[in-house]
Amino acid sequence: MLKHTGERPFPCSVCQKRFIQKRNLQSHMKTHIDKFLFSCSNCSKGFHRSEEKVDHESDCKVRRYECHLCKEFSTLRKTNLKVHLRMHTGERPFKCDQCSKRFNQPTALKRHRESHTNPRPLKFKCSSCFKNFAQQKEKEHHETNCKRRGYRCHLCKSYTTHLKGHLMNHMRVHTGEKPFRCEICSKCFSQKSTLNQHQKIHKSLSAVKE
Repeated sequence: MLKHTGERPFPCSVCQKRFIQKRNLQSHMKTHIDKFLFSCSNCSKGFHRSEEKVDHESDCKVRRYECHLCKEFSTLRKTNLKVHLRMHTGERPFKCDQCSKRFNQPTALKRHRESHTNPRPLKFKCSSCFKNFAQQKEKEHHETNCKRRGYRCHLCKSYTTHLKGHLMNHMRVHTGEKPFRCEICSKCFSQKSTLNQHQKIHKSLSAVKE
């Protein structure tokens, strides 16, 4: 799925080049061995000498954004961090106007829309991550290298995800649990993203009154 979304969650701490898989990053890091012993604490640019790093840091105005939840993702672009955080919150603001399915990135929505115009029958499913394939051979080839675990709802059987947190959010549809409460009107919601959208209404009303 990272190949489809274009996300590269593993950044090089020296040159900021990003990779889809951790093992690719580890291979890349070998190219920096004995090259840079020091790196800027802001932008991670590498230097051979400590004096070079100190001189650079005194003028460096680049800010690196890090995920405060998983502590693994970092980027030089604030928009990239915003997209990454949707993995943790489960927010999917991009909605398909044909089937109402939602996505966390516009590129994922665009690819999904193509399935409506030229759909492929996906009859074969990976037993580990539940990814679908049009041919048995494609599925078998994928399964030999698949190391991802998929989580499936045991109640409706139709919801699957790679993130355990997303499954926990989905289960509230069945349990009716609404743990996120508005401090202003005490209305409760099952998703934090829905609460955030609701609170914007209060802010808008307050602005009108003022």
